[in-house]
Amino acid sequence: MSKMYFRKFFNEHFRVSFGKPKYDNYQRCDKLLNKINTENSPTQKKALELEESLRIRKAETVYDDLKNRNAIAKTREADELITFVFQRNVPLPVSFSGGLFHKIQLWVHNFCITLGSSGESSSLI
Repeated sequence: MSKMYFRKFFNEHFRVSFGKPKYDNYQRCDKLLNKINTENSPTQKKALELEESLRIRKAETVYDDLKNRNAIAKTREADELITFVFQRNVPLPVSFSGGLFHKIQLWVHNFCITLGSSGESSSLI
């Protein structure tokens, strides 16, 4: 099933719209903070600090919007907020108990779904 089919189906049948998926920003944040901490030029450092404050303001705006939509879902029965979070993939320690299977790196994937109206969450690992 293609992404466009999935999007169209949910838009038409359930009136569900999709925003941009949020991706892992930790690496981006770390790079930016490292650049700020190691930059010698005051003008370049100021520009990097401005970029960092803009990034923080954008994140705050997104989370404020999420809080507002969550409050609406709690007060109006016709509305619901469903959040999907695919959390960081975590590698499991390699087991050396023998056999080829145990020498392959295994990963844990955590997918979390939360209902805004009730705060009820389900995790699929």
